[in-house]
Amino acid sequence: MTDRVIFRKWKDTGDIIAFLPDEPANYGHVLSYMHIGQHGEADYNHCLNITIPATPEEYKDLLEELQSIGYDLIVRKRMQYRWKCPDCHGKGWFFDGQYYRSCGLCRKD
Repeated sequence: MTDRVIFRKWKDTGDIIAFLPDEPANYGHVLSYMHIGQHGEADYNHCLNITIPATPEEYKDLLEELQSIGYDLIVRKRMQYRWKCPDCHGKGWFFDGQYYRSCGLCRKD
């Protein structure tokens, strides 16, 4: 299965971080990956405020590293919120016909 990946650059250090929103993570977080530290979880909305979009030249090495450990990736510029819970109207992620996260209010998947 192809996973989406979003590459961002930290404003303070210039390091590149990859967000993998389709991989399992704790509520309110997404799986992230960096050269140093490798896999972890991140608050995507907070990280948007302290990062900027990375260019293909900047994220090339990290993309190759992720592919070398088995990820089949499609690069995206942003996460899209397209689905609203019919019970509480909270937002979840909907991609390629599949719903990926609970809305956070009714906690339904």
